[in-house]
Amino acid sequence: GGSQKELEAVKQVILGQSPFDTWKLNQLMAARQVSKVMRGAVDSALWDIKGKVLEMPIHRLLGGALRDRVFAYATAGYYKFPEDSHDWLKEKTEKVAREGFLYFKMKAGLRDLEYEKKRMDIVQNAMGPKCRIAVDGTTGTTRYDAALALGRELEARNIWWYEDPLPARDVEGYRKLLK
Repeated sequence: GGSQKELEAVKQVILGQSPFDTWKLNQLMAARQVSKVMRGAVDSALWDIKGKVLEMPIHRLLGGALRDRVFAYATAGYYKFPEDSHDWLKEKTEKVAREGFLYFKMKAGLRDLEYEKKRMDIVQNAMGPKCRIAVDGTTGTTRYDAALALGRELEARNIWWYEDPLPARDVEGYRKLLK
């Protein structure tokens, strides 16, 4: 990704530089209006290069591993556009369950609460009781009261986490959700 202008700016900044100068290179790219997404991609590549040069895994460069295992979750609980379908969601979720995932993240909050409850029923039934389920609101709920109602429903279902219940700019809404 990235425009030709952005790629040229990255090229001008990083060619001939040390991959160990991560901070400096990030600042130089920012000064040339290179997007955060592109800077993040370059940052990841620089860490990869450092690890290869030093023949060391990146987690050791960052201070060592905190654990010897990490969980992987599947995200398959999207909405089908232009027309969402409970059958479509069930098919997608059952496929993930057959693949053996024990952690699942779904989208919720773009439709009314009753519709979302049905979607959650489908996911919980397909994934089974051993699966931990998380919900990404994708900032689709734009009203505090709707985000709170969905949050209460998720709490009653013992949902693992509720991500982005409101748009990031709704600071007051987030403050109220914290209470």
